Amino acid sequence: REHDLALPPDLTLLVKAFVSLDGMGRQLDPGFDMVAAARPILEQLVWQRHGPEAMARAARDSLSESARLAARLPGDLTQLLDAARRGRLGFRVELAEIEQIVEKMRQSVTHLTLAVIVAALTVGSSIVTAASGADLPFGLATFAMLGFFGAVIGGQVAANLGEQVVSFTGVGAAGMGERGPVTRTMARVEGHMGAEERDATFRHNLGVLMFADAGNIDPLALRIQAINTARNRIRSRPISLTDRLARTFPDIRGRINLIWGGEDITAIGYFDRRHDALRAIQPEAGVAVLDGVGHWVQYEAAERFNTTALGMLGED
Repeated sequence: REHDLALPPDLTLLVKAFVSLDGMGRQLDPGFDMVAAARPILEQLVWQRHGPEAMARAARDSLSESARLAARLPGDLTQLLDAARRGRLGFRVELAEIEQIVEKMRQSVTHLTLAVIVAALTVGSSIVTAASGADLPFGLATFAMLGFFGAVIGGQVAANLGEQVVSFTGVGAAGMGERGPVTRTMARVEGHMGAEERDATFRHNLGVLMFADAGNIDPLALRIQAINTARNRIRSRPISLTDRLARTFPDIRGRINLIWGGEDITAIGYFDRRHDALRAIQPEAGVAVLDGVGHWVQYEAAERFNTTALGMLGED
């Protein structure tokens, strides 16, 4: 204690075990010497681990590994030089502690961003709730809500505003509970990618998640995807996998509508289950599924979507 020295816990337990064994042995045989009894076993272990056979085996393994390395070396050097010629030679240094710090900072930024969004929506909904008909946009005392991104939060706002929201329309809405593994085949956009490779990755991901027909992916869709990817600060996937929006439906006073693309990968196999659950809460709920369209239904089939959405809003 004076010099702040301490034995590791494992070593302390080992010493205690040896003391107990020595004491038990002396009780059974006063002439018992544990060191002398253990010496042959220890010598055998040392011989097995560090004797000539063990050293020869280690040398043989090292030679074998060196031979494999020598066989791979020409190919590895060729790939390295080829990458250098193409300007794609990079170095990656991984520091575990720095990665942990960065991850904690990323989580903090995500939480802060969500807090700001929720706070803004809360303040906004409070202002709308307190306003009179003349103070609302266009003098409206009631209004309809329609949303694609942010449907989970939008549902919360609609529930908080009560009868002022005459209808809430979710478009390809997330937060509806169980769904298939939709993102497994998506590719990650890396910082070292060139413009063509990055656009190809955006196109692939849009084809996997957002569009039913890859031929409908135009330059504008790629541009929107690029901007969204660069500016995204929220890990929305964990939110989308919950059933938070579905659990909010009973609290929404206005009519609930849902619009889907028939080939929406986030909903295929779950349409009937979701619609039945909604109509059990609200029998008059509106549901529309547009054939041959993917998750980004309002982009891939804009005219059909507009007609459908305006028809639902007209009924409300």
